[in-house]
Amino acid sequence: MDWTLLIADLSAAGMNQTELARECGCGQSTISEISRGVIKDPGYSIGKRIQDLHAAKVGAGKTAKKAA
Repeated sequence: MDWTLLIADLSAAGMNQTELARECGCGQSTISEISRGVIKDPGYSIGKRIQDLHAAKVGAGKTAKKAA
């Protein structure tokens, strides 16, 4: 799973890291580290919430940005 891409998509859809962190039940610094690739595996709970938010805000199976 490319967590950096999912977070970039959510950002492009209008969510900032603070909002994303609140929705995921973690700190903004955790979202920042995931988006920069410092945290490669956010764990089931946070990962599932990111996926669910992505499906709701961007759409299941869609991406707002392409991976470079």
